[in-house]
Amino acid sequence: MRSCYFFDMDSTLLEMNQDLFIDKYFKLIQTEIINNGYDLKEFMELFNKAVYCILKNDGKCTNEELFWNIMKTKYDYNKLNDLFNNFYNGSYLTLEGIVKKTNNPKEIISKLKNKGFRLVVATAPIFPKFAVETRLKWAGLNPSDFDIITDYSYSHYSKPKREYYNEILNTLNLKPEDCFMVGNDLDDDFIDLPEGFQKILITDNMLNRKNVEIKKSDFFLITTLEEFNKSI
Repeated sequence: MRSCYFFDMDSTLLEMNQDLFIDKYFKLIQTEIINNGYDLKEFMELFNKAVYCILKNDGKCTNEELFWNIMKTKYDYNKLNDLFNNFYNGSYLTLEGIVKKTNNPKEIISKLKNKGFRLVVATAPIFPKFAVETRLKWAGLNPSDFDIITDYSYSHYSKPKREYYNEILNTLNLKPEDCFMVGNDLDDDFIDLPEGFQKILITDNMLNRKNVEIKKSDFFLITTLEEFNKSI
């Protein structure tokens, strides 16, 4: 009997257009960089390299350690850490405005908790803990409701790598056969998911960049977030 739900966050539990979020996020962080006197081109080249390395992380260190090991090759850690802290406590918060606010996320998590399911936020672990938990709160959710939230300090891998999911499974002493994966992105959420997971595709803000054929037989459910809420 399955006992755990893995949830993607952006455009799944957090009802928003993920591409719009990413576009606005980068514009805001670039403004922060310029306002703090950094050369934008030089900074973004290193920043993008650090993010790329996180996506390719082989597990020898956490994503956080990898990110800072790269950024510290050119910049002072304390000054840059202050910049990011100011950003995530400042202009980053304006991104809440693109989130569609409904009761679905809160009701879904409440129902599943009451039924005894373990819960995981299986989001791309490229952000600090505060940034991830802030987005959960935008969805009306309490971070303490989840057994694991994959920020960059927790994970040694990134989606869509199978090792990313296996790290969570090992932490919780679970097998894929114990779990559901709920997501909107056919690449990041499902392409290398360990065999045994039951897949639930949320279609509200579905991403299918490679135009993969969607076969109903591959999914336990293909549904909107609202219909998923009603089905629990």
